[in-house]
Amino acid sequence: CRGRAIRDGRSLGIYAIGSFGDVRRRGYGHAITWAAIDEGRRAWGSELAILQSSELGVGVYRAMGFVEICRYVIYRRVSAA
Repeated sequence: CRGRAIRDGRSLGIYAIGSFGDVRRRGYGHAITWAAIDEGRRAWGSELAILQSSELGVGVYRAMGFVEICRYVIYRRVSAA
């Protein structure tokens, strides 16, 4: 399992939370997310946590009490043929 917390002012960004196939659905993503949020609060005084989720993680965050407030679009450059 893995994850990253990044501070921006008083906000805490939680990114790249994930567990690998053979350990999914055992609560690790849930635990890592709360650990990152709690550590951000403790270390940086963060009052706001911002999460980004893949479709796979949406259910985990909803079960934790988070709600979707927006969606975003990802752009990539298309190589010239």
